Amino acid sequence: MLADGLCVRGEKGQETKVTRKQCGAFEVGRAKMLAIAAGDRLLMRGREETQGFINGDFKQVARVDPETDEVILTDGRHLPAAFKAWTYGHALTAYRAQGSTAEESLLVLGEVAARSLMRRQFYVGNTRYRGAHRIYVSRRKEILARLEAPAAGRELATEFIERRQLTQAEFVSRRRPPRMLVNLRLAMWAAADEWRRIRETIRERIDL
Repeated sequence: MLADGLCVRGEKGQETKVTRKQCGAFEVGRAKMLAIAAGDRLLMRGREETQGFINGDFKQVARVDPETDEVILTDGRHLPAAFKAWTYGHALTAYRAQGSTAEESLLVLGEVAARSLMRRQFYVGNTRYRGAHRIYVSRRKEILARLEAPAAGRELATEFIERRQLTQAEFVSRRRPPRMLVNLRLAMWAAADEWRRIRETIRERIDL
């Protein structure tokens, strides 16, 4: 990092300076050949003014013209040949998946998760589906250790219940608080049960 730009090094070790004015002249990414076909889902990783693409858009391929290699999308737009800021959109990070729901899902926990997985991310990744759900783990011990570790910051309802070691009888008060508070407490208790179920499920599936 320089005061007015960046110092970058190429594959052969040569170095050069990229100034602030030059930042808009290129895209940041890794060039790679990707085969696509009708039905593929694509994730836009940059802006494209002529077609109105923005970073984070998902598009589905309707067909690929074998003669011109033109990619037609299901919304009638096409993928410009000069636009390179896109990749496959079949997988999402847990952060990106928040608020979305799928019929079926696969949760993949690998090297990155072994270094940075948090309980909140794990909870989101295991609650985005209506039907079938599978968990694939490549580093079992590291993943389980991260899930056992307390998360920094604001507690989840499940963490609050575990820390206080509350029973259901203690958690749902015998007094008659406002109806909203009763519903909130019941929801928190249900979340705690779901979290316990998820932890038991992942342990069972990892042991297979």
